[in-house]
Amino acid sequence: MQINQDSIIKQFIQNEVGGIVLTDTKGNIIYADKNVPVCEQLKKQLERRGERALTTQKSCPWEFTDSKTKKFYRVQTSAQQQEDKTVYCHILVDVSDYANLYQDITNYSVKIADISDFQAKILSKISKSYEFCLPDLAEFCHSSTAILYIEAANGTKVTKIVFDGDFSKSQLQASVQTDSLLSEKRYSQRGKYHCLLCEQADSRRYAVYLKAGIYFNSEYFQDISLYNVIRLYIENAILKEKIIYENEHDHLTGLYNKGKYMALLKEKFGNPTSIAIFNFDVNDLKYMNDNFGHEAGDHLIRMAANSIHKVTAENIMGFRMGGDEFAMVALNLTQSAVEDLHKSWQNTLYELNKNDNRIKCVIACGIAYGEGDCNIEKLMEQADLQMYKDKKRLKEERIKCMKELM
Repeated sequence: MQINQDSIIKQFIQNEVGGIVLTDTKGNIIYADKNVPVCEQLKKQLERRGERALTTQKSCPWEFTDSKTKKFYRVQTSAQQQEDKTVYCHILVDVSDYANLYQDITNYSVKIADISDFQAKILSKISKSYEFCLPDLAEFCHSSTAILYIEAANGTKVTKIVFDGDFSKSQLQASVQTDSLLSEKRYSQRGKYHCLLCEQADSRRYAVYLKAGIYFNSEYFQDISLYNVIRLYIENAILKEKIIYENEHDHLTGLYNKGKYMALLKEKFGNPTSIAIFNFDVNDLKYMNDNFGHEAGDHLIRMAANSIHKVTAENIMGFRMGGDEFAMVALNLTQSAVEDLHKSWQNTLYELNKNDNRIKCVIACGIAYGEGDCNIEKLMEQADLQMYKDKKRLKEERIKCMKELM
């Protein structure tokens, strides 16, 4: 059986590889087989090639894209001499699949590099608070606004942190709306906002939303690596916050503990313009423990702590120093404001006692106030001395009241 090799090669070139075009030295098409996309882009390219002098010994490779079919061709051009005429032969090879694969690999490599850089940037800030991931997250996904909702440990409030070029923070009361925000499905949409994640760490729910604009990068937004690194960052911050909280707070009352008090004392409470120290001592704790059990004693301690909790603020801190001893430190208040604070605390304790039918909480209080570069240790001694005077006064009043009842 005789095989026509020339026919097979010609058929392969025309039907499988791409096609052949013959042009004169001016770039005019003399011949084009059926697989050649004869379009304006190709004609212009051939005209440019015709203006260049080619010899039979020189072969010139170039590339061409058909904008209509979106196909990519690699072209090999060589000069063929026939008698006294020069003809340019252009062999077109369809390499679209290879070009697309290369483009996909290039795009994927760029994406991997971008995500890797983003992960490194986020993890470099992992020692900071949870909101500090929001600027990088918004920039990475081309979003104008990033929002973090995080539930308080007791579930009564939700902190809303917004980054839209600057940070803003607000407290929301727990409600059906906040519950919905913290229970959304990943990648779902609420208006212009897309949910990146809704998760839970240490019984605290949290959620992250990004505003989708014109340039929002949904591909990066939905990459699992982004989800994982943001979740790792936020949950690390939540657990770190828990460890710090437990290290600085009294477990029974939620007030700062003595260790936190001593640490702040070492730093002179930040060198305020004025400082007021309140020393408290709860009466009858031993009596309650011995006669009604430690549960009753704990209730008494919690009542005392609650009276302090209700008057604390950013510049007013409450401490349980141990047992039945408490302290409160107020910074940058006038002496008149300190007197008002004392009255507010007294009224709060009165209301707590009024609303509790089981136990009456009696607390002795001593106050010392100083301005400027004052000696805090001496203020503590003065507050302690005043507290013992008040304790003596309360005892005398109690004895007097008992005699009147007899």
